[in-house]
Amino acid sequence: MKQNFEVLTMLSDEKKYDEIGAFLKQCKNEISNIDVCIDVGNVFINAILNTKISIARNHDINFVFTGSKQLDGVADIDMCNLLGNILDNAIENCSASPDAHKSIICNFSGDEYKIMIYVSNTIEKSVLSENHSLKTSKSRLQGHGYGIKTIKQIAEKYNGSADFYEKDNMFVCCVMLYRDF
Repeated sequence: MKQNFEVLTMLSDEKKYDEIGAFLKQCKNEISNIDVCIDVGNVFINAILNTKISIARNHDINFVFTGSKQLDGVADIDMCNLLGNILDNAIENCSASPDAHKSIICNFSGDEYKIMIYVSNTIEKSVLSENHSLKTSKSRLQGHGYGIKTIKQIAEKYNGSADFYEKDNMFVCCVMLYRDF
């Protein structure tokens, strides 16, 4: 998705508005080809979730989602950035595992004051014991390493928290956001 924004920014800077329209139409067609299986009552979040579920399935990752439709109080752009980063990390870590039983579990819950996002993914070995600060392991650092930082910044923006831990061969990201009404 980041690449799409880079393309749109470049086209906008060059005032190529027809190309922007064509590019957006192409993106819309790609999204409409994705099986819609999750509906949380927000088209932006639906697009992120359903896209990531399709990507996970293409990598033979079992994806389980449970959740609430009560996601008001967090800006769409923040929720999309948050979920995109969390799920990209989970998919990347699962994809790297040779384990035949790869899975991602995603749950939204909350009450009138807060939203809880819980995402866990199978791990072959401990991530935190080798990389406690969760720095990127990619050889090319440019454009990488911002996911965890973004997750923490969004949690902080909503006076919440982002916790990362391991339990039962699963890496867990748990984010709490206080609704901003």
